[in-house]
Amino acid sequence: MNRKCVIDFAYLELIRELGVGSKSTIFQRTLKTRPHVAVHTDGLLRGRRCSIFARSGHVQRVLNHPNIVEFYGMCVSPPTICLVFQLCQGSLGDMLHDQARRQIVHPARQQLLISVGYILDAARAVAYLHSLSPPFVHRDIKPSGFLVDAECNVQLWDFGESRCVTKLEGKNLAPNQKVPVLEDKELAVRTGIDASLGTALSLVDSPSHEMENISPDYVAPEIIDGTTG
Repeated sequence: MNRKCVIDFAYLELIRELGVGSKSTIFQRTLKTRPHVAVHTDGLLRGRRCSIFARSGHVQRVLNHPNIVEFYGMCVSPPTICLVFQLCQGSLGDMLHDQARRQIVHPARQQLLISVGYILDAARAVAYLHSLSPPFVHRDIKPSGFLVDAECNVQLWDFGESRCVTKLEGKNLAPNQKVPVLEDKELAVRTGIDASLGTALSLVDSPSHEMENISPDYVAPEIIDGTTG
């Protein structure tokens, strides 16, 4: 990853914990150049989880769309890796669940417009990924995979499971056939996004069985230098 995207931990000041997931935690912090940011961290960064975090940072560094959460950079201090994002209200899933729990009901037409707005925002984010050359697939689309910002715009995030799709050459896929994904770093030279993602893609898509034994101490220098060793 480009060194310009690496943020010194000294520039972050903890404000509060925003949420705890099954494998990660999100905090609200202040950053030297921005008043409030969200910091996504994982306390169990070993092997594949560490590679997934690296992938997510690489992907979001090169994506630029109003419906994709803005990525500010990555903090690396083995064994800790943190991704620094735009601060949002929360996930789309949590917001919809909270509205249902509190029985928040808008007038029918207003509720329809709100729902259509959410759908269009989500569709625009996915369409943007699929419009890249070669196409990019998120592979983990769900309500919790979208965040809602302060202006109620829906934005896609968490690209740890994403992949670049290889050229299909006009072939149709059978219903149960898997979509081919980029497995060779040498294939990632046609576009800027592929070249930028080469390191993270090679760590996860490579057939090597050594990945599970990778420690954060081993991966962190590669994340900073943008090399695979």
